[in-house]
Amino acid sequence: MDAFAAFGTPVVAPGIGRSMLLNLCCARVPGAASGDGWEVARAAREVDPDFPVIYMSGNASNQWPIQGVPKSIMLNKPFAPVQLVTALSQLLNENYSGASDAS
Repeated sequence: MDAFAAFGTPVVAPGIGRSMLLNLCCARVPGAASGDGWEVARAAREVDPDFPVIYMSGNASNQWPIQGVPKSIMLNKPFAPVQLVTALSQLLNENYSGASDAS
């Protein structure tokens, strides 16, 4: 979240009664009781088909073409904060500019 603040982007933290800006999730979370990032993103897209999704992973990026939702972005760990800001900007520009091409 500090990366967004450094670039002047407002950050809305989930769980404080406000809408989430995006789904930033680790693709694989071994042993997670609530599912992994792939499942979380699919659930978010059921509610809002244009919901911005950014996956991050150190070892599951090869599964993104199969497991990932359309029009999402995969960041390989480790990544620089500017890469996260760039990915978010790209998704928001695509989602709110009327772009309709699928990836």
